[in-house]
Amino acid sequence: MKFRTRHLTPWLAALLAATAFGPTTHAQAQERSQDGQTSSNVDLYYPTGAQSSSLLMIRANAPGEVRVGQPFEYELTVRNLTDSLTLEDVRISHEKTGDVSIEGTQKQQQGQQDQQNQKGQQDQTQGNDDSTVSIGELKPGETQTIRVKAVAEAEGTAGVCFRVSYTPTVCLVTRFVKPDLEVTKAVPEVADICQPLRFRYTVSNPGSADVRGVVVTDELPEGLVLANGERTLRHEVGDLRAGETREFNADIRAKQLGQFSSRAVARTDNDLEAQSQRSSTRIVAADLTARIEGPEVQYTNQPSTYRVTVRNEGDGPAIDTSLEVTLDERTRLVRTSRTSLNSVAPDQDDNMLRWEIGRLEPGEETAVSFSVNLSQVPQGYGDRDRSGDDQSGDAEAMTLRHVAVASSLCAADNQPEEVRQRAAAQTVAQAEILTLPALLLALVDRNDQVPQGENVEYVVTVVNQGTGHDDDVEITVTLPEGLEYVDAQGPTDANTDGQKVRFGAVETIAPGEELRWVVTAKANTSGQISTRVDLDSSFLSTTAISVEPTTILGSGTSPRESAPDNTQSGNSSKNSKNNKN
Repeated sequence: MKFRTRHLTPWLAALLAATAFGPTTHAQAQERSQDGQTSSNVDLYYPTGAQSSSLLMIRANAPGEVRVGQPFEYELTVRNLTDSLTLEDVRISHEKTGDVSIEGTQKQQQGQQDQQNQKGQQDQTQGNDDSTVSIGELKPGETQTIRVKAVAEAEGTAGVCFRVSYTPTVCLVTRFVKPDLEVTKAVPEVADICQPLRFRYTVSNPGSADVRGVVVTDELPEGLVLANGERTLRHEVGDLRAGETREFNADIRAKQLGQFSSRAVARTDNDLEAQSQRSSTRIVAADLTARIEGPEVQYTNQPSTYRVTVRNEGDGPAIDTSLEVTLDERTRLVRTSRTSLNSVAPDQDDNMLRWEIGRLEPGEETAVSFSVNLSQVPQGYGDRDRSGDDQSGDAEAMTLRHVAVASSLCAADNQPEEVRQRAAAQTVAQAEILTLPALLLALVDRNDQVPQGENVEYVVTVVNQGTGHDDDVEITVTLPEGLEYVDAQGPTDANTDGQKVRFGAVETIAPGEELRWVVTAKANTSGQISTRVDLDSSFLSTTAISVEPTTILGSGTSPRESAPDNTQSGNSSKNSKNNKN
């Protein structure tokens, strides 16, 4: 015998409607499956009965009829219709009516957002005829499906009643935020005093809230100033959003050498403050030295070579270093060299030489050389009047000056005096112009053959062929036996001592000057004779001698007869000695 239950679904809908706490509506529909079985669906919107204003949708789905003793399932779907309200402690209670036995329940959870991608989690309960399925928390849009397994024990109409309950929970969410402030300062560890100096400041808000009115300040130490000459840096950053970072640069100028440090401070409108670590910069500078080596005297027509060395004695590099040598304009350049460090040839402009050395690191040096010649003595040098007074003017006129100046980038006029002094160096080479006299002595007779009883004249000439004057020039003429002194003429007076005729000393003889004396004697005997002249001066270390032979003609005497024993042969003498004059 077979037993059937009939019209189960409408009865279930009535039960659901009866358990709703408030106005409810439900929709009922019957469907027939492909195998001819019918089923009914009931949708309930709670608590208002309208989908647009309700919190929960409850959908019941049950078969239209089943055989007695054959297990069947009821499906109950619960969905949170809200967008932002979580329903707490959601429960589905069921109890049988009539001859229906509840065999078990199965819960399946499915979220609204991941229904397409995730499988639900299932909880099963078996053998509980009167039980409550606890769904718990049902988040916005979340759906739970309850499957109830039952068996009809007798023919007729019977069913199961379901009740739903929940606790609406309203949560107020407050986000607690914290603003924060950080500032850093980046500076070079070492900087050249004449090079641009730049500090970089970074201010950031690592917090979770915005900060307003951020201002960064930095009290620079004495010795460092901003481009406008002030020592206080103030930069208005403005507002910083959470997580935002900003950077800015400041151009700094160093006014002195040394180690300098300071820290940056960032503040907001509400007195939020941050400090950077103390950063330090060492300001360095080049210190150029120059020296010139060469002879202390300069002779005419004798090349002189000079060597100039430039060295950086400072703790910073000498940038764009150059060397200028100004030659004495009275000299002539003979030769130049390249720099020893990087083989740079000089540029020449008239009497100026310029080497572009470039960069000299601390402790580095480079050297150059040049050679000059003095082709003529400056005009007026050695001129003296007959009183012996020097007429050549200032002694500096007889000193050659070669000036060497080394300079680097920091020698510019806009740099502090201390910096400019270190960035440039000058050295001077002085050489005294030395001249040498060269006296030419000549003795000649006006007639080589003189009759006995007549006068013979001897002319003594002294010429200074050198570049320097000579002093205390003395002439002594020695007449041989057979000649008798008659007269003497010249720039100085003559004194006779037997056969010797001594002239007073001429105080000075200038370069190119010529002195002349004339001695007249009477020929008393015939034959060949020789007259001698001696020359002494301050410059000469030995006496210069000149001898002139003369033939005295007598009656019955051969011109070839021997001259007296005290005669000498000779004509002229030129003697010179290198000596400072």
